[in-house]
Amino acid sequence: MAQHKTEVTADCPNCGALVRLGSKPRIGQRVVCPSCGEPLRVINLDPPELDWDFEEPVPESDED
Repeated sequence: MAQHKTEVTADCPNCGALVRLGSKPRIGQRVVCPSCGEPLRVINLDPPELDWDFEEPVPESDED
């Protein structure tokens, strides 16, 4: 029988919805709130806490 790992969750700072972080979240992990679509980042693990992700994603180069 496979062991079932507990999924960690945190509240969205924008709308309060529960956001799944997986079984092994890490500081700086980026997630998107499934309720409001807000880009978020893990800022604390004990207790799990999210904040807005203010960094703009780095665009990938189209050059090959």
